[in-house]
Amino acid sequence: MFCTNCGKEIADGSRFCSGCGTPLSNDQQEMIPDKNEEPAKTESATISIFGNFDQGTKHDITANLTDTQASDDLNNSETARDTAKSPSAPARIVTKKNTLLPLLIGGAAILFVALIVLIVTGVLVFGSPKFRYERQLSLGNKYLDEMDYERAIASYEAAIEIDPKNPEAYKALAELYIAMNDTESAAAVLQTGINETGDDGLNTLLASTVNTAGTDASAATDSGTGEENQQPASIEFMVTAANGNGAIANAEIEINSGDEKAGTGTTDGSGKFTIQLDPAVQYTVICRAEGYYTRAFDIQGKDSCVIAMVQEIDTEDAYVLLDWNGSQNLDFCVFDADIKEYTNIAHPMDSNGNFLFADNGSDNGFEMICIRDYNAERVRSFYVADRDATDSGKSSSMEADGVSVYVFTHDGLVWNGKADSSKSEPLWYPMYIYAGDVYADDIYISDLSDQAWTSFDPAEQTPGLAEIWKSGYADIVKKYEAENPAYSEYDNNLYALIYLNDDSIPELVTDHCGYHCEVYSLVNGKCEEIYSFGYGAGGRAGSSYLERTGYISDSDNDYAGSRTYVSQFFFDGSTVYETTPSMYVDHFVDRNNNDYPDSDEIDFDNPHYFVDKTEVSEEEYASYLTDEEGEWHSINGDAPFDEILDKLAF
Repeated sequence: MFCTNCGKEIADGSRFCSGCGTPLSNDQQEMIPDKNEEPAKTESATISIFGNFDQGTKHDITANLTDTQASDDLNNSETARDTAKSPSAPARIVTKKNTLLPLLIGGAAILFVALIVLIVTGVLVFGSPKFRYERQLSLGNKYLDEMDYERAIASYEAAIEIDPKNPEAYKALAELYIAMNDTESAAAVLQTGINETGDDGLNTLLASTVNTAGTDASAATDSGTGEENQQPASIEFMVTAANGNGAIANAEIEINSGDEKAGTGTTDGSGKFTIQLDPAVQYTVICRAEGYYTRAFDIQGKDSCVIAMVQEIDTEDAYVLLDWNGSQNLDFCVFDADIKEYTNIAHPMDSNGNFLFADNGSDNGFEMICIRDYNAERVRSFYVADRDATDSGKSSSMEADGVSVYVFTHDGLVWNGKADSSKSEPLWYPMYIYAGDVYADDIYISDLSDQAWTSFDPAEQTPGLAEIWKSGYADIVKKYEAENPAYSEYDNNLYALIYLNDDSIPELVTDHCGYHCEVYSLVNGKCEEIYSFGYGAGGRAGSSYLERTGYISDSDNDYAGSRTYVSQFFFDGSTVYETTPSMYVDHFVDRNNNDYPDSDEIDFDNPHYFVDKTEVSEEEYASYLTDEEGEWHSINGDAPFDEILDKLAF
């Protein structure tokens, strides 16, 4: 039997319910079910509810009902089964745990999370520079279609401010200005865009814009002069350090035409800046760079211009700069009257090391000499010579190429002079310096036959210069001998004097036989090591040189001679630098790609040539090597210690 209060099954003969403690009546105590009688069956009814909880998802609510309740509650259902023969406990409705309420709560949570994700995504996307840039560009196009030019300009300018490295907004804004016949504003926008982006399309548009403006202006002005209209063209400025330190980035260039500013810009990482200028107009160029003195000069009708900047100094020395616009090969020389020495760019120093130079490029448009002690009471005279004109018997064109001389001290620019446009002689004496003052000479000479420096050879004609390199080399030899003792006839030191580049001052070779070798040269008045290599051990063949060309070749064998590495170098008078990429020749076919010559891969009859690990033809391989003619000589010593010291005696 079952408790009428809680429904718990009660053992036969019990007086109280073991579930809730309710006393049982006599009738209940006597009611003993027939164990053979089947318990009352229940029917499980499933109610399916469709709603808008989650896009039509089906939700089930299931209840366990007695036969009678199921029959009463479900319309059009099957005929209810027979009720239980014995009395049963009150009917109970039992539902599944995932009822409608948790589903509603879960759905709301999902919607909330999705809303947060959408908000965050919107902030990230719509707040990004790319989206803001594209929006401003789109707004500009929209306003342009509506002919609301003021708002279109503002939108394009906003886009440029958001992303100044994107050329699209510059182009759109410039085209709008062109449509408004405001070519000046269009050119300014395009020039700014070119400086920021380097885009070729903007450069092309700028050229067409300026050309169109020039044509319109020509048609609007006096057309009866018969003068041909000059089309604007690009001019490239290259800003470099006059002391040989290379290109100057972030240099500011200002270009003026009379009282009007024609353009401004900043050099890129390679020291370059390009702008469109009218070749018929003379412009004044002002260049400024941190740590350098400001330069100002005039240009007209140029397609390129090198600006040599002189570093600021805080000593008693002075920099004397020769600058020109043409391509002729000029020599810059100084004569010291006190010690009666000539000094030119080839070896710009006296016996006391008082003269230095930074650049020796014949066509670079500038050369510079540094003199020690600007205030010294002795005369230093400076000369500019056009050797090509002298050798050919022609007049010089230096006066037409804006040849100028500048003197810089710690006070900045203290003097400058320009070649006389009415002169055409190949030799110009612009000035001399004495006791801290500059005195202009401005003398021109055509006949150079009696000028000793025209055949200047520093080793032969400069008193004291031979003493510098000989004494310097002798000191190096003595030190080398002490630091590398010879233990046998096969382990000794030998020395040599070779002519690596084309001057009269030789280079010194110190050779610890079979181990290492060094090469020394006279650089800016000092004997310095310029090159070294090891050889002998590991099969290294060592280095060789092509006499009086400056070229050095170095080779190395690997894998028992199956691979040969080759490198070439060049000595420019002060530095040795490599001229070739990574190059080697394989005498084997690497079929299994292990970068090693296996025994079945050796083939000395068919070499394979590689440049930067890429196989090339023999012709392409050879194109990386110098085509200078002459005999290659091994760099090694040939004279013992005592003999080389005799050669270095003075």
